[in-house]
Amino acid sequence: MEIGIASLKIEGRLKDASYVAAVTDAYRRSLDQTKAAADRQGHGQIHGQGKEKEKEKGKEKGKEKDQEQTDLAAEAADAALSPPESDHAVAEACANLELSFSRGLGQGWLQGVNHRQLVHGRWSKKRGPLIGQLEKIEPSGWWLLRCSRQLRPGHGLVFEAPSPDPLLPPEEIGGRVMAVERRRPGLLALRLGPGRLDASRLRPGAPCWLSSDPLLERQWQRQANAPTPPIAKPLTLAVRGQLNQPLELILIAVANQELPSPLVLRSQLPLAAATGSGLDRQRLEAQLGRLGGSGWRLASLQLDLPDNLFLPVAELNRLRRQLVAELAELITSAPASTSTSASASVAPSSWVSSDLPSLQSAQLSTAGQPDGYPATWIAKASASGPASPLNPAGAEPALHVLVRSLQQLEALQGLPLRSVIAELEQPREMREAVAIGRGCWPDGLWLAGARITRPDEAWSLEPLLRAEPSGYLVRNADQLERLTPVAPCIGDFALNVANPLTAAWFLDHWGLQRITASYDLALPQLLQLVAGCPSGSLEVTVHQHMPLFHMEHCLFCAFLSDGHDHTDCGRPCEQHKVLLRDRSGAEHPLRADLGCRNTLFNARAQTAAEALPQLRKAGVGHLRLELLDEIAAQARLRVEQYLAALAGRLSGRELWRSEQLDSRLGVTRGSLKASR
Repeated sequence: MEIGIASLKIEGRLKDASYVAAVTDAYRRSLDQTKAAADRQGHGQIHGQGKEKEKEKGKEKGKEKDQEQTDLAAEAADAALSPPESDHAVAEACANLELSFSRGLGQGWLQGVNHRQLVHGRWSKKRGPLIGQLEKIEPSGWWLLRCSRQLRPGHGLVFEAPSPDPLLPPEEIGGRVMAVERRRPGLLALRLGPGRLDASRLRPGAPCWLSSDPLLERQWQRQANAPTPPIAKPLTLAVRGQLNQPLELILIAVANQELPSPLVLRSQLPLAAATGSGLDRQRLEAQLGRLGGSGWRLASLQLDLPDNLFLPVAELNRLRRQLVAELAELITSAPASTSTSASASVAPSSWVSSDLPSLQSAQLSTAGQPDGYPATWIAKASASGPASPLNPAGAEPALHVLVRSLQQLEALQGLPLRSVIAELEQPREMREAVAIGRGCWPDGLWLAGARITRPDEAWSLEPLLRAEPSGYLVRNADQLERLTPVAPCIGDFALNVANPLTAAWFLDHWGLQRITASYDLALPQLLQLVAGCPSGSLEVTVHQHMPLFHMEHCLFCAFLSDGHDHTDCGRPCEQHKVLLRDRSGAEHPLRADLGCRNTLFNARAQTAAEALPQLRKAGVGHLRLELLDEIAAQARLRVEQYLAALAGRLSGRELWRSEQLDSRLGVTRGSLKASR
């Protein structure tokens, strides 16, 4: 808040409504408390300035005794206004966050990179806050727990029993608190249930977590089910009139936007001379401001009214109701904005090339606004564009292969590919890869950089520049800025190109040879994107192990090293192969990049081989096949299969069935739906 952050984003995937209510409430309270403390501090500073003025005034008058009393009173006021200690409030908020759903709270990288402290990774279930340790279980069935927290019947507890296998999560034993006794300070005696719990594997000192609080859960559920009132939009009104004339109520602005011509409403009765209290600001604001439930609120009232005039309250209420009715009519009849109507009429799932002229005209009309698009982008998006000289119209699609090892690269020599892209973890291998690939393929050997580049990591681009490849696969803004002036570049899927406007901007502004289509598109949406892009400007990935997530946290450093970051970890990623096994038993490969960030790939590769006929018919000129951890022989066989499929010697169905691949294009069968 001190540095001017305007908005905070809370993320939570696949969580229920009570979780949303709990987390939102915790952050809302924390923000309100922080703001209140800042306001009190500001008030104290203002008060202190007033105190200094009083001192000068007292000196001038020579009233030393009175000034001393004033100082004492001011100090007492400052003490009263100072923010209270918030440690308890913060601890309570954290405990509630852990209870809602948490595998353990942390501050991320705010205190610097330390992979061993970010997350323990010992279990995947929710446990809640850690509250104590088991001392022993009495023969009578009482569980003695060293705990300073107050517990009550109904609370859910879970204890941890060590696992004999370091690759398996620890066993959890727990239940509900049925009865509580306090034996001494810091020691509680509990009966857990329902039923008898097998605690034979628990040992003294076993940690205990509070996993459930029914009272809080019911509170969160009520918050989640409570209706959310709409945010009332502000109105700017004016009131004017003269004796024996109707009162005029004027609507000047709605939601801080002035109306082109103010709306004027007039009373049915004339203003009369007041015999008692007349119309003043307080009375008018009270009557006209009674807009609760209408979606409006009185933000400002301007008065041009003589004193001592009177109008019945019933007439003021009628004017207010008429205003609300007129506002409803005004909103209903108002034409939608150009940009809104354009976006509403052309949903992502229904883009076709014939829609582009109407979209072009709609966007060109907003070119002078911050969200308008320059005409050159639209022109490039709507034009079919000339055929690429390297891929003339009607030619077979060019196949490009991304490799992740020198062995894979060497295995592809002699195959009829357009180019090969090398994504290598070790900088020293990049020059060797360029030497191996020189002269082997028409478009040469390209290099791919890291998925993320921080502002202080320009050094990570130096190995790419020193290797002098034929071109680069760029994935972020830093790479666009540094690499596009040096060599030809292709935009990767991380640039999230899902519509012709985005494609045109990257092609025009950065001079990219091609861009890779977003992985969020289903096949019909992808074909519509192809129709809206210049010929040969789009590359489609038809085979890959889908990246599940990319993260700053390095599991190699956290679990295979005693270090805390790349400076002292010993580079275990260069000696070990790591697979993460999920609940279904699938083992997902983990890879580290030059910046020590980790990418987890899907255990099973997916293919769009069945869509090859549609892609060729649509005019897709460039297809990409991405290898992961295949050995040299497997890599060559995989590429030969796709070459056979492109030549018509192997069907897409035969390819994915024989290789046990997932027949899928992109992340899903389409996440950009019109109903969303």
